[in-house]
Amino acid sequence: MGVDGQPFADWVDSLVAIARQNRPIACCFDYDGTLTPIVSHPSLAILSDAMRNLLASLNELPNVQVAVISGRALADVQQKVALPSIWFAGSGGAELWLNGNRWEYPHADAFRCELDRLQQLLAPVIERFSQAWLERKPVAMAIHHRHIPEDATGEFLAEVLRIVQDFPALRAREVSQALEITPQDGWDKGTAIQTILGHLGESAYPIFFGDAPNDTEAMQVVRQLNGITVGIGPDAPPIAQVLLDSPAELQRVLEILVGQLCALGPDLERESTRNVGECCEGIDPGESALGLLLIDPDQVRRQQCLLELSRRGWQVWASADWESIEPLLESIAPAIRVAAVNLQLPGLEAGRVLEQLRQRIPHAAPAALIPNVSRYAEEAFQRVNNVPLVNIRRDWEQLHREFRAIWALSLQQSGERRLRFRTDEPSGEAGLHQPPGGSIMNGP
Repeated sequence: MGVDGQPFADWVDSLVAIARQNRPIACCFDYDGTLTPIVSHPSLAILSDAMRNLLASLNELPNVQVAVISGRALADVQQKVALPSIWFAGSGGAELWLNGNRWEYPHADAFRCELDRLQQLLAPVIERFSQAWLERKPVAMAIHHRHIPEDATGEFLAEVLRIVQDFPALRAREVSQALEITPQDGWDKGTAIQTILGHLGESAYPIFFGDAPNDTEAMQVVRQLNGITVGIGPDAPPIAQVLLDSPAELQRVLEILVGQLCALGPDLERESTRNVGECCEGIDPGESALGLLLIDPDQVRRQQCLLELSRRGWQVWASADWESIEPLLESIAPAIRVAAVNLQLPGLEAGRVLEQLRQRIPHAAPAALIPNVSRYAEEAFQRVNNVPLVNIRRDWEQLHREFRAIWALSLQQSGERRLRFRTDEPSGEAGLHQPPGGSIMNGP
């Protein structure tokens, strides 16, 4: 779901439009439940290499600053993410690490004294409910109860809240089967967003991704500044404008976002009004960046494709399967020039997907990526589907040229002349396997 009920492609397009204006963009993420799934113990919430690479790629773009704003202790979330160039807020916003400098809530010492008193009073309760446990943070506390039997949880929470209510300077809030204790009027995720934007300048544009009630203040600040708020999962604050099902869906969306922003990268620090197509060697400036749709189950290769081909002027959408990309086709179809499918999709899935793409994007040139399959299998697939085969073990510059050649051949077959290719790059390049008869089907 997208901003105010619109498809999520709309807000991705909005963010790309902001980037074209050379405005600083603050991409801010919660950690648990947003970048990683909720797990049985905080120590098990491990950031995947794929998500880490996406954050790093996003942060490397001109005018983009990534920040992780977590209820975890600052040192803990920094260690989990392991990207020193991004910014962090820990303890729900009470600890900040921006541009190599650390700040802490000014009244943190007094707050810690209150937490010490609270911890002493809670000790008998924690001892009686042995499945519960208490986590101290530099400027926060979490009382975890996810392992208490369901029929005892109500009694446990009632006893804890009865004790906490005698501490007016403290605030208790339920977050992912834990009670989070923070300063009542202290720094929170909203003030962290304000501080980050203050460091980036008045024109900075915020987007925040969060999954739980303790992300509400951050989303309120972002909404007040006309930014974008993205909720992850069923417990996201109602104020979220965009809803994604899970961290896995967030990862798929970030792959698309990074690909589109990478396509702008060469221009962002120079002249924001310059057409992206002018960066693509040999392409008519009147044509926008060539669009590539890649369906490939190999996650590493999808991310490499996003980065490497975006740097060469392509606008890339990558997905592991048809089901993930199908809802987006209507919005991205006009930009697609080449649709490439890996032959290693399960069973006969590759042929089915290519047929679907021919029907849904008839103007795009289809291509099949050759993985480690036999020559017999290649020839059999070619006879049935009549598409060019591309060796995905080639380097990225060769793949860039082969995809361009596929699009050029498609234009020749249809009689269109939208692009001008250099005369020293013939369409029949080495490594491009043409189907029998040398033609490429461009439509059903």
